[in-house]
Amino acid sequence: MLWGALGALKQSYDHLVIDAGSQSDIALAPVAATAPYAVLVGGETPANAVAALAGQLQSAGFAEVVLTAGPPPALELRPLNPPHDSARRAWRDLSTRYFARR
Repeated sequence: MLWGALGALKQSYDHLVIDAGSQSDIALAPVAATAPYAVLVGGETPANAVAALAGQLQSAGFAEVVLTAGPPPALELRPLNPPHDSARRAWRDLSTRYFARR
């Protein structure tokens, strides 16, 4: 059922991203039949283990396997910008009118 739905989505969209979980949790052949390109996120996994997993993906039928390794880039944390005064005034006016009717 799931693979039929994914096949329908594949026909409707140019790109389809499937998070298939960890390699040990899934059967690879149905995924490869639906989505022939794989991105293997290795993270901190040793390079030889990632290469072995990439080989398993190719053996399962994936046409192309792209590898990523290493830690993700650091995120830059910034405070959210406060709303502009005009937006604050508009919200106050709208809420005042709405609650005044009740």
